[in-house]
Amino acid sequence: MDTTSQHDVAAFLDRYADALASGDLPGIAACYALPALVVGDAATIPVSAPAQVEAAFGGAADAYRAQGLVGLRQRCGPLIH
Repeated sequence: MDTTSQHDVAAFLDRYADALASGDLPGIAACYALPALVVGDAATIPVSAPAQVEAAFGGAADAYRAQGLVGLRQRCGPLIH
């Protein structure tokens, strides 16, 4: 049974969004529980250190800002069980 409150989920998403929008690579890395397995369409990547998360988002953060990203806003709805 999941006991994470909606408030805790929203707080996490706010931290992650702020770090991503500002290009705060250590902040982004701090949002990840390690070790992790990142699964995408092109690859599956094992991640064991914060530096790997920072390296993965280094170029992405710059690209987001180049496209005009200045902030993110999350919206949480009711949880469905």
